[in-house]
Amino acid sequence: RDPLRFIIKYKARLCARGHKSIEFIDYWSTYSPVVSWGTVRLMLVLAIVNDWHMQSIDFVLAFPQAPVKTDIFMKPPKAPHNFVIPDLPNFAERFTKVYKLISNLYGLKDAGKTCYDFLGKGLLKRGWKPSQIDECLFTKDNIVLVVYIDDAVLIAPTR
Repeated sequence: RDPLRFIIKYKARLCARGHKSIEFIDYWSTYSPVVSWGTVRLMLVLAIVNDWHMQSIDFVLAFPQAPVKTDIFMKPPKAPHNFVIPDLPNFAERFTKVYKLISNLYGLKDAGKTCYDFLGKGLLKRGWKPSQIDECLFTKDNIVLVVYIDDAVLIAPTR
């Protein structure tokens, strides 16, 4: 909204209706590792005591960046009454079709696992090594990365 409270633009997030998913048909596993709080506390204490640099990271649109592992189809949500986009031809018709997802969406039962697997593969490909104690702790040279769902903390002795 602008200072006079008029709407400037609308925003929305598309979520899948994961509660309709059927195990072993739409998804196989929902387990997604989460960093233990003991690991977080240990890394924070080490960083503070040694005066290391810490940087928090938020992976923007982390879930939709990961590709889906199975064929998933969904109907779009219903369009608001009399809502039209003039420059978009056949706007109303687009809400009557069924679409195949090509990337992960918030709301899918295995969204967290798919996102973590995608991030983990990317980190391994770039030379990061996962910890044997906590699978959400990665190291590379003298840099530590603590991953929590779609956020992370980067800890290093220097910037």
